[in-house]
Amino acid sequence: MMLVSRRLLLVTLVSLMFIPVIALIRLVSPIVLIRFGFLSTSFGHMVLGCELYLARKYHDMEPPRRLDLFLADTRHSNAFVVGMLGRKMTIMWRPLARVLIRANELIPGKTRHLVNLEEYMDPTDLLARTPPQLVFTDEETKRGDEALRSIGLEPDKPFVCLHVRDASFK
Repeated sequence: MMLVSRRLLLVTLVSLMFIPVIALIRLVSPIVLIRFGFLSTSFGHMVLGCELYLARKYHDMEPPRRLDLFLADTRHSNAFVVGMLGRKMTIMWRPLARVLIRANELIPGKTRHLVNLEEYMDPTDLLARTPPQLVFTDEETKRGDEALRSIGLEPDKPFVCLHVRDASFK
């Protein structure tokens, strides 16, 4: 607990030096809105929250003239998926993102400069109306096909994949 408090204190102190940067970000917001977001450390939440964000972006439902910057925690559950997200989203260097986000929290009006990736409901069936935003490259598909063949499955034939876990999966 003490280590977490020291780390938060250090991030907060360093963040104070970035308040002028946040003030500049607020100043230019009528021209370009700069926002920050956190990628969830949970695989399902990370993928669903980002896919919904990308679907909103696809349908021009996000604010115009914006630059969205995202922080991927070092404890994320799937480095491959974070790499896929990096093809569609700007994922920042973690130390810089952490202090910028913390500095943003220290000044009133932070909400306008945050992207909510913790929205997991799709009441308007946005995902059904949007092509998948996270897709494999041709090389990734080829590697997946080779992996299937290596275990005796043909990639173009149907197969059943079970997703089973217990409380100790993390």
